[in-house]
Amino acid sequence: NRRLLTDRLEQSISLARRESTTLAVCYLDIDHFKPVNDKWGHEVGDQLLSAYTHRLKGELRDSDTLARIGGDEFVLVLTNVESLQAVDKLMQRLLDVSAKPFRIEHRRIELSASIGVTLFPNDDVDADGLIRDADHAMYIAKSRGKNTYEFFDSDESRQLQEQRLLVQELEQGIESKDLVLHFQPRIELETGDISGFEVLVRWQHPERGLLFPDQFLPAIKDTHLEWFVDQYVLQAAIATHKAWSKAGFPVSLSVNLTSSTLQMHDFPARLKALFGKDLKQIAPYFELEVLEQSSIEDTGRVGKVMLECVKLGVQFSLDDFGTGFSSLSYFHDLPIEVVKIDQSFVRNMLGSQKDYGIVEGVLRLASAIDRPVVAEGVETIELGLLLGLRGCKYAQGYGIARPMPGDQVLPWIEQWCDGKNQWSALRYEFDGPTGYSDLNTALFSYHKWSERLFGQGETEGFVAAARENMRPAAFEDWMQGLGFVHYHKLPHWHMLEDLHRLNRETLREICAEVDAAKEESLKADLRQRSLDIEKMLVQLGDEAQEKGISIWN
Repeated sequence: NRRLLTDRLEQSISLARRESTTLAVCYLDIDHFKPVNDKWGHEVGDQLLSAYTHRLKGELRDSDTLARIGGDEFVLVLTNVESLQAVDKLMQRLLDVSAKPFRIEHRRIELSASIGVTLFPNDDVDADGLIRDADHAMYIAKSRGKNTYEFFDSDESRQLQEQRLLVQELEQGIESKDLVLHFQPRIELETGDISGFEVLVRWQHPERGLLFPDQFLPAIKDTHLEWFVDQYVLQAAIATHKAWSKAGFPVSLSVNLTSSTLQMHDFPARLKALFGKDLKQIAPYFELEVLEQSSIEDTGRVGKVMLECVKLGVQFSLDDFGTGFSSLSYFHDLPIEVVKIDQSFVRNMLGSQKDYGIVEGVLRLASAIDRPVVAEGVETIELGLLLGLRGCKYAQGYGIARPMPGDQVLPWIEQWCDGKNQWSALRYEFDGPTGYSDLNTALFSYHKWSERLFGQGETEGFVAAARENMRPAAFEDWMQGLGFVHYHKLPHWHMLEDLHRLNRETLREICAEVDAAKEESLKADLRQRSLDIEKMLVQLGDEAQEKGISIWN
């Protein structure tokens, strides 16, 4: 069939070239055909293929060619194509007839198809090249959810080729043990103590150097390699934990899992085998992270798998909270014990009213369902202090430490435990007075908001930023909470309130679209008052110190 198809296609190419007509080559693959053979046997599968072929023939002209070149793969050659719209209509008809249920031996069987299409002479290659390019387009259709068709695009084809090569190299990399683990610490905000490490996988590529997860994991999504990577990371993490425990540092480890691993019914048994005879001693030190954006369709079934894992001693956390769409149902159906706020919200929360509101909302929700929160992306101690005062229990981010190779972890732990780092001083921020205070955080948050606002050079950009961030949310929360409680009796407090009120009024006026000259004048006033507010916060601290006010009374 393939040899005859190639001959027929070469003749059609010659004809199309001679008569200046368009030729379409379509590569069609039946979605989910294998389960039919597995469930009802090959005899039913053969009857289904015969019936399906008959349907396809019914949609083609006498001049077109239909060839079956694999178990459930077909190639269609469409000669003298009138227009792209005509091909579109035919592809849609082929999808429709594919989706219409079949009756085979009193069984109702439903299918769908993925189709790739390439057009000659737009795609000016030989017969084998046209089939190959249509095949590439079909794979793209598969990757976009199946039951659809895609036209060949040379850029997409190149990307697909690169992706396939990457998958092959990764498979070899797993065998060669080229994957390495890095570890990022998590601390308890109230004490500054280490609460554990997140395990992050890297690929030491022989030619491209150290690759981060986003450079290779998307290529293996929904493939068998996802489990092999998860298994590799779990095995390496367990071995690392054992080594550190022998050295006197039995720290907790948090490991990311793909949704496909969680949907394996025998995952608990596989996990138990990985822990081996040390299950009871090691499992309580492990936290398995579920990505909120994971495509977990059957949460009831996955919940049962996770509960079996919990019985082994591990616990589960929900990673990148706030970026997905199933947050509340996850808490209802899955045994989630820890919530991790995505770093994209945390990093900008002091300068963005929207991000601050999201973080504040997550902290309130977590408090209501009694779940501790880990903030990712914490890059400054001021941000850590604010999060701690708002009820966040744990933090991780570049402000604490960047992810590090395993051989750097124990020296880092020893250095951290000396208590000479600035984060260890946080315990005093929550327990008693020091030179560090909530004023520092208020000043820092206001400065970040002001920086974000005035960082917009053009008028249009400034107005857009002002509308989005009309109020410095973190600063205002402080003024209505801790700030008011501690400082409202001081003269500088009332001056601070007046300056901030004037700024709010000025922002509203600017956003009401005043003329350009007045807007520049208002912006100048706003900028000066913002600088005055930052100075006022410093003076407020000096005044509190002079009067001997302890903010912790």
